[in-house]
Amino acid sequence: MNTDWSDFSSVFEAVKNDGRALRFADASLQKNHEIVFEAVKRDAWALQSADASLQKNHEIVFEAVKNYGRALQWADESLKDDEYFLSMLLNRGFSFDFLNEYSSERIRKTYDQEKLRNVNSLLIKG
Repeated sequence: MNTDWSDFSSVFEAVKNDGRALRFADASLQKNHEIVFEAVKRDAWALQSADASLQKNHEIVFEAVKNYGRALQWADESLKDDEYFLSMLLNRGFSFDFLNEYSSERIRKTYDQEKLRNVNSLLIKG
């Protein structure tokens, strides 16, 4: 059976079986939050094929990174410079050294591990 890569249902089923199938989807479906979330849930590498607008989406990127930490390399630069997002990852168990590998230069120069932890605790309390 051939997949209709422009049909939501067909693509959704395809990415449920293989997240990397997202690369074959019509560009309009690579922008679809539901399809992309399912794809990165199955295979973090699918983040590479997601529309740029979803590569800066906290939920999508967090799901991808949970499954494969190095997926952070495919995230939008804005997330690599987002203290709150990076502190969420740090509190999820990712090492500071790992985050430093992918974070922005501003973050690397400005924050140490304790400062990122404090950013997250302040944001959660506030």
